[in-house]
Amino acid sequence: MRVITFLTLIILGINVSVSETIYVAIGDTKPYVNIENNKLSVVNPGAIVEITESVASALKWDLQYQILPFTRQLKSLENGDSHMILALLKAPNRDLEYSKLALAASKLCIYKTESDTTIIRDTDDLMQKRLGIVNGYSYGKLDAYIDEYSETSKIVRVSGEDGKVFKKLSKLLVKGRIDLFVASQNIFDHFNLHNDFTSIVSAGCVDSLYAYAAFSKQHVSSKRWVNQFDNEMAKFQKTPEFQAILNKYNIQNWVLDKNESNLH
Repeated sequence: MRVITFLTLIILGINVSVSETIYVAIGDTKPYVNIENNKLSVVNPGAIVEITESVASALKWDLQYQILPFTRQLKSLENGDSHMILALLKAPNRDLEYSKLALAASKLCIYKTESDTTIIRDTDDLMQKRLGIVNGYSYGKLDAYIDEYSETSKIVRVSGEDGKVFKKLSKLLVKGRIDLFVASQNIFDHFNLHNDFTSIVSAGCVDSLYAYAAFSKQHVSSKRWVNQFDNEMAKFQKTPEFQAILNKYNIQNWVLDKNESNLH
């Protein structure tokens, strides 16, 4: 009966809309993605989740979220178990389809204890320091430095669930087991609002980061999904609803790429 009804609607020229299911890998990266008790928050799911949901609604995508630690998110995307990840910095070693328009933008900053007089302007200022990083993360222009000294005591890696890695880094810093760590300003500032690490301050910001929707090349629709996403995202960024989402999550330093007007 359903088939007959569906065919009848087509014959009559009535527009029939069928949703497309997209499996999305996510982790707890407040204020962008907000996981509480192993579930995506219903009231405040996070800035990039709300932005993506608005874009997906226009495209009639049915988003199904898969909550995973960051390294497993990458593996799931590479294997094709997930269709999409929210959100990812572009890295040459990741063979993925990236959106042209960024889902998130932030400054990349170095953090220190309040008593430390260090000021970081570039990688030369890091040479005598032990730098804490999150395993698997990409850090823009710092990646070359991290790769060069990866096997030395200059680089200290932590792993774990996305929402807990900054607590690990903060504890290592306060205990003197690292001298500095690197993080997205928006993410760490949000973390520090809800945790008792007020003695940790910025030593300087060294780059602007752009994170993108990334799609698995294991799926034949990946290029189409990227093009559709970019077209709708470009429209949504011009709406009051887009700015309202940024305001809701107190994201104040969303900056466009100076050279390409946020088109990469």
